[in-house]
Amino acid sequence: MQNRLRLWAWKSLLVAICLGMAVSALGAEIAQEKKTIHIINRLSFGPTPGEVERVSALGISAYIDEQLAPDALDESPLLEERLKSLKTVSLDAVELFRAYGPKKLKPGETIGKDELMENRARASIILLEASLEKMWRATTSRRQLQEVMIDFWYNYFNVDAAHGLTRLWAGAYMSEAIRPNALGRFEDLLMAVVKHPAMLIYLENWKNTDPASPKAKGPFSVLDDTFARVLLHMYTLGDPSVFKKEDVQTVARVFTGWTVGAQKSRQDNNGFAFDSERHDTEDKIFLGTPLTAQGIEEGHEVLHMLVRHDATARHVCFALAQRFVNDTPPKELVDRMAHVFSESGGDIAEVLRTMFTSPEFFDEKAWLSKIKTPFHFVVSAVRATGAPLREVAPLVGMAQLLNMPLFLAPDPDGYPLLRKDWITPGAVNARIHFGLDLCAMKLPLFRDADEEVVRTALTPAALEKTLGGALTTRTRKAADTASKEEAGAVVLASPGFMNY
Repeated sequence: MQNRLRLWAWKSLLVAICLGMAVSALGAEIAQEKKTIHIINRLSFGPTPGEVERVSALGISAYIDEQLAPDALDESPLLEERLKSLKTVSLDAVELFRAYGPKKLKPGETIGKDELMENRARASIILLEASLEKMWRATTSRRQLQEVMIDFWYNYFNVDAAHGLTRLWAGAYMSEAIRPNALGRFEDLLMAVVKHPAMLIYLENWKNTDPASPKAKGPFSVLDDTFARVLLHMYTLGDPSVFKKEDVQTVARVFTGWTVGAQKSRQDNNGFAFDSERHDTEDKIFLGTPLTAQGIEEGHEVLHMLVRHDATARHVCFALAQRFVNDTPPKELVDRMAHVFSESGGDIAEVLRTMFTSPEFFDEKAWLSKIKTPFHFVVSAVRATGAPLREVAPLVGMAQLLNMPLFLAPDPDGYPLLRKDWITPGAVNARIHFGLDLCAMKLPLFRDADEEVVRTALTPAALEKTLGGALTTRTRKAADTASKEEAGAVVLASPGFMNY
């Protein structure tokens, strides 16, 4: 009974701290001793033991340079070994469809419900292995900023793996469209996203057809503006005052015929196909600019116009600043980032460098101002142990239990990233119980031989060293009143750990 009362007491204290936590007033700079852990927290999924000392010796500027050039960093042999065991992650979109897609039926042939369910169950390995890949890379990769940006861009350009054939391609979408462009040019990223079959299926553009087309039959009988609305509202311009309803319809017409299918010409690739017979061949006007009818090139021209628009620069840079600085980023910072975005042609790495070296980034208001999503939280917890992982499937399951199943955000704008969306008494309580299970070795994550190393790493003293002194006096007091088995979980559930 005494242990249960003590557990209830410190859980209540931590919930109260997290719910009531406020950020400092704008103006003061983060203290020098906090800067190292701040930059690690923002450019990675959390520090590992010894990371604060490594970055302190390397220097903050050099650490930023290192993370902005991920190809120069060797990956761990453990990560490479684990990824090789995931057979579906190396398959491209076409190979996945051929191996796991719907059975091709002969004329007059039908497929029974049982066989249909069996085919879908067999294909479920794709989503599982994509989730394992994402978790392995986030927990283990040395290229932490690249993994953070892949997570960010997938959420920004979200596709829901529960939507039709997207279940086959969510992982391929991440590896083919997002990963190669996560730190490159925004226009290349946008083009890769728009042409990927996962996006074409998710936002229904696969059936978008000029109603006057001779192929306007069945599912291809209407002009579908779903993709056009999301492209303008969420991915590029953002500001609804910049464009009109007619512009949305124009974009829908521009992208008629952008679909999925077998390659028929050089412009088709990896499941993307342009069907010229379903395309609107009339001249058009977009944002007051005439567009000459030129087939697929109209879409390329519109994407280029959107990327070069000032509203897109502000919209994208606001989203980046909101992820990396705080929930309400300063307008002055967003404006400077937008200027670099425009001047550099949408160079993502240069925009990030501008943000990471800005006074606003190191303002005291930014210190521990962001809340970790469930995915971020479980990844950072196991990274704090420093021990090599044997298995990550329990972490995939834990993200789902914490209401963030990987690749399954139901809406085009992905999972929310703001404090108000994740900090509730129930959510904090669930994170506390994850910490308790982790510290008690109830999750089969590590080799038996490493369990004592993990137990030591999860003591309050070791965690405080790993976290660079980010714990408050109230957290230390709560940890002191907890039992030896519970003390590490107190730290993992504290504001100094759940925030970054």
